[in-house]
Amino acid sequence: MYGCSGDSYSAGTVQGFTAQTDCLNKGLVVQGTTIKVPYDKQVPGLPAQSGAGGGYMSPSLVSQAWRHYGTGLKGLMTWSINWDGSKNWTFGDNVKALQGR
Repeated sequence: MYGCSGDSYSAGTVQGFTAQTDCLNKGLVVQGTTIKVPYDKQVPGLPAQSGAGGGYMSPSLVSQAWRHYGTGLKGLMTWSINWDGSKNWTFGDNVKALQGR
């Protein structure tokens, strides 16, 4: 994973999550066009469980990353929700609690 300045970050870390989220907020140049997505429009995606793909973050790390932005992010999404179902919905339940639902 890379941040805006080309620094490398490990997937599945709070540092990597925040670097990429901050990069989108500041503006990312893609094929000569700057794409800027403000925090309140971002819905970062994470694998629900380790079997769903690389970059898995434990519920405590997801909580740290979410709280870094206070109420700034629009939401969080996951891929392979079936993996979350197989693990008693730990990702979904954690995100619901973080969002106060």
